[in-house]
Amino acid sequence: MTADGLQLIVMGPPGSGKGTQSVALATDIGAMHISTGDLFRYHERSATSLGDQIQDFMKKGDLVPDDITIAMLKDKIESLPDSMGYILDGFPRTLNQAISFDKMLTAGNSKLDLVICIDVPERQLENRLLRRIVCAECSLVYGSHVGGEYDEYCKNCGGKLQKRVDDSDKEVIGHRLKKYMDLSLPIIDHYQAHGILHRIDGTGPVIEVTTAIKRVLASTFKGTLSFNY
Repeated sequence: MTADGLQLIVMGPPGSGKGTQSVALATDIGAMHISTGDLFRYHERSATSLGDQIQDFMKKGDLVPDDITIAMLKDKIESLPDSMGYILDGFPRTLNQAISFDKMLTAGNSKLDLVICIDVPERQLENRLLRRIVCAECSLVYGSHVGGEYDEYCKNCGGKLQKRVDDSDKEVIGHRLKKYMDLSLPIIDHYQAHGILHRIDGTGPVIEVTTAIKRVLASTFKGTLSFNY
């Protein structure tokens, strides 16, 4: 069934699989997948003035300032067709972003339906990030490569496969993970207080994590969403 008007967030640390899960889920329920990371990289590749600012932050493993992120996200959501549901991937990164987004939705007489948080231990996250590659065009994630050897082009769109600059350095990865851990706890508490947070174990195979997420959605939206497992 479709997810008309549903507003969901999938959050988790870098390397947790939130992008992979968000894309699969969006396809299943007919929602729009919105990745703030993809939006950032689009501006970066297009060499916009915003892209120049974003690149400086990403190279250091720092977060893009909240005002830039919220304005960019608001513009994207408002461009969606009427009643189309969406899944946010990689947002919010700070409590201020979460609160600002709540206010934005309230102003439009709407609210978030559900927040999925994918949990993975830090050591496993580091290994995943060091080994993963992504498509420069569609941002599809390819789980790992060995010794720097991997297919040259994306099987989905034919785009060039590459390592992200912030996935290539252990120090930068460690900085990103620490920053996520420090900033995510207040966000998790915020959504728990609103009764819309569900935590998922992300350590297993992709299909197991997908099934766990679908079970949460099927239970939350009985009569609206159903899945074949």
